[in-house]
Amino acid sequence: MEQYSALHNLLFATKSDGFDGLDAALVFNSKPHVKHIERLLEMSKDGSFKYAGRDAAPDPLIYSGEAAISFGSSSSRGNLVKSAKFDWGEAYLPFDPDIIKTPENSIIGGASLWIMTAPNRTPGEYKAVAEFLKYNGRPDVGSTWSRKTGYVPVTFAGYELSKQQGYYTANVGADIPVEQLARGSLTPNTRGLRLGRLPEIRNINQEELEKALQGGQTAQQAMDVAVTRGNKVLNDFAKAVKT
Repeated sequence: MEQYSALHNLLFATKSDGFDGLDAALVFNSKPHVKHIERLLEMSKDGSFKYAGRDAAPDPLIYSGEAAISFGSSSSRGNLVKSAKFDWGEAYLPFDPDIIKTPENSIIGGASLWIMTAPNRTPGEYKAVAEFLKYNGRPDVGSTWSRKTGYVPVTFAGYELSKQQGYYTANVGADIPVEQLARGSLTPNTRGLRLGRLPEIRNINQEELEKALQGGQTAQQAMDVAVTRGNKVLNDFAKAVKT
């Protein structure tokens, strides 16, 4: 739902997806969002779509060749290179031309590095952290990391280095994640999400989608309930921060 919103320049939450204030509210129960879920439910009924679990749980289906198309992180590229016994290729995420004629950028995801502090940290420790971050930001390091894992380089310099060295020519499609992230014109709906307790909101969304896939509710009901439950999480988070 997050990527779908960004690609189609749709609001996932008010307040510019949370960047403009804590009092943001989820709105991914709009007609375009519900249409998307209805599409998945219909495909699930006719067998052209199989829900195989959350996060990376479905990945083995594509590695084994059981699935013809899989939607997932670019970081799965490394496993495909090692595991797949068939020819495969990468493509941009699909979009609905009835909603937008030219899709916008997708939003960044994946693993992150967080530097934590504490009262007893020494200047030497902070200097070491700075050196580590400086090292990670080097074009050669970013390029190598991206080639080995499938994650996008952390800097455009790392991307350009791989490009200059012919990596993307030899590995057709490996540059698609970078190009998809950088295309279009950045809008308040495509720069990412800044919402409190977002992992919890994602779990709620998945729970309601799973219930719909099991025939327990319609697409509209699933998104309405997910928004209502998610907004309670956001409200609780805002109250906790303000106190």
